[in-house]
Amino acid sequence: QEMYDLISANASSANVVLVEATEPSSELTTTDPSFFTVQTSMITGYTGSETDIVFPTEINGVTMTEIGGSAFRNNTAITSVVIPEGYDNLSGQAFRGCTSLRKVTLPNTLAGSMGTYVFRDCSALESINIPEKITSIGSAAFRDCTNADLVIDIQSTSLTSVSSSAFTNVVGTIKVYSQEMYDLISANASSANVV
Repeated sequence: QEMYDLISANASSANVVLVEATEPSSELTTTDPSFFTVQTSMITGYTGSETDIVFPTEINGVTMTEIGGSAFRNNTAITSVVIPEGYDNLSGQAFRGCTSLRKVTLPNTLAGSMGTYVFRDCSALESINIPEKITSIGSAAFRDCTNADLVIDIQSTSLTSVSSSAFTNVVGTIKVYSQEMYDLISANASSANVV
């Protein structure tokens, strides 16, 4: 209110509007756990119709730690995925062919290798982060992710191996944070803009 009064008094010809600020919610609503199929601590599928998926950390009292191979393969309805902290494995082909998937948020607890074909053919993908504990990116992991607006943010400081086909036909931007990562990614992403 004080700022409004000050500006209004000094800007007589302007239209000054008072807008109340609100804090954005830091809580994401988890997708109903009953729509996920599971095997022990691994999510193996999804039967719901929500398009923005926030994975549960627990289902039926069991802590979830991984997304199984082909769990969402060819699901053309989902548009965004948030995998919370605690998940440490993302298996091959988990999201292959999810042609409407635009945004993926991966947890810092994800470690080791990103499976082969994990995001292959996700042609609408615009945004994804590669967490710091990822050590390798498998064959064709992002092959044919052809959205020119795609930004792959490689935050990993542990990455030592990238398949020569991992970024085939990727034309978006791949962000890296060191010369070593730049050299590694550039050698395996000839069609992308590595910065």
